[in-house]
Amino acid sequence: MKPLLALLCATATCATPFAQAAGARVALGDVPEYAFRSTLIRGKGEARLSDFRGQPVLVQFWNSKLWGATDDMMKVVLRVQLEHEADLQVILVEPRLQPAALERLLLEKGWLGTRAVWTTERPFDHGGSDPACVLLSCEGAVILKSPDLGQSYDRTYPNQFMDELDAAVAAESDRRHGLLPDAPPAVSKACDEFAEGKVARALTSVRTLAGQDPTATHALATFERQIAARLGQAEFFLGKGRIAEAEAILDPLAGELSLADDLARRLAGMREQLATATLKAEREADRALAKLEKTLFTDGSTDRTPVALKALAKRHEGTRRGAEAARLAALLQED
Repeated sequence: MKPLLALLCATATCATPFAQAAGARVALGDVPEYAFRSTLIRGKGEARLSDFRGQPVLVQFWNSKLWGATDDMMKVVLRVQLEHEADLQVILVEPRLQPAALERLLLEKGWLGTRAVWTTERPFDHGGSDPACVLLSCEGAVILKSPDLGQSYDRTYPNQFMDELDAAVAAESDRRHGLLPDAPPAVSKACDEFAEGKVARALTSVRTLAGQDPTATHALATFERQIAARLGQAEFFLGKGRIAEAEAILDPLAGELSLADDLARRLAGMREQLATATLKAEREADRALAKLEKTLFTDGSTDRTPVALKALAKRHEGTRRGAEAARLAALLQED
């Protein structure tokens, strides 16, 4: 996704007359709403379907009971996530399993190594049998639905539909460039700088122009929404002891930023927390578990995995990531 597009896709407040109630059957043009009851597997603190707005979202409903076909389907869907990277967010839904059983299956298969997130909750009714997928626009509107494959499909979606999916994601990306057609060069440059991580410079530029040019005012509001979302993700990661991931989000926000008071307080609080010596043990535990997870999430678990996780949990007892290692070990050993 081009830098300006990445910014403009963050505008998730467009009003629509087609908003749907949670669990409702959706049609093209509808904007489904849903609040998740449990934490998403590999999520970043998202609590609602609307939290993913700002990027195209592919909601993949799958059926783990169709074992032979499931592996092939997952390879296709996860490849879509890898190919589009940050241009697309994949949400995989398997309502037939309990959350613990789903996570254990994902660990065993090695399907957690992408940006995709997983849940057992249906955020809406797609209107057919599983497997199926629905593509949502940056504003959360349904823009593409897969054909109904029934229970005896040929292992994955037809090539024609996959071509349509790729084209729809690309078209959605290109469409977003039209949101600020009259933006002056200074605002366009600031959008590009923001997307490149030059946040302080971009904020200074648009804040100077805000009030004089409506596109600068729009860009400033978008910047602040994105920063608020990033701070929310960083707070989530810190709460889980995932220090490196929190720092990766906060690094582009280094320097003196001219932010609204509430955002400034949140950012200062996290910077202070990350600078404390008491996080040394948490950092060490995070590095150790992240190294193990890198293999576990892509290659799957083996008989030795619970042993390694238990040993890590013992070495880093008293840390959040040590507790997570113990949880994963217990999960993999459940019958």
